[in-house]
Amino acid sequence: ISQLAKTQYPQARLILDWWHLKKRVGETVDWLKHHGLGRKDATNWGRQLRDWLWRGKAVATLQSCRSLGQQLGLSPPADKSQTKLGQTSLQSFYLYLRNNLDSIVDYQTYRRKGYFISSVWVEKTIDLLICRRLKLRGQNWSRQGAENIVTFRQLILNDHWKSYWQQQKAS
Repeated sequence: ISQLAKTQYPQARLILDWWHLKKRVGETVDWLKHHGLGRKDATNWGRQLRDWLWRGKAVATLQSCRSLGQQLGLSPPADKSQTKLGQTSLQSFYLYLRNNLDSIVDYQTYRRKGYFISSVWVEKTIDLLICRRLKLRGQNWSRQGAENIVTFRQLILNDHWKSYWQQQKAS
């Protein structure tokens, strides 16, 4: 996504979805409870991270992950091949943060200003326009056919079907 954004929308500000980020913190906290950090300490650490991330303090969060990793005898991974402890491990979360550092914003301020900090609208639109029709069992689509179906569904879902055909008749 970040590469597409850089090439197609170079002026756009990419924002990592808050819900996904918060979910990753929770998964990491659960992992820590079973891998060297007590339940209370892991919960408090997660609470601190969510607070920092909500206020855009991604670098402090990354430093905290590195420090905790050192306490647990884990070295910061250079890439995914070095995270042999699983997708929800502290090392995996560290990589996730590092790879998305530029997309972590001050969510509190962005929300206050009325910006979307979640991709739920985009995900729902994709579900409505594409998945519910194009991903039916046994379906096979050409690019042109898929684009036609998406256009058709967009007209129907936005209540533009009648006006579209009235416009076609008039021309």
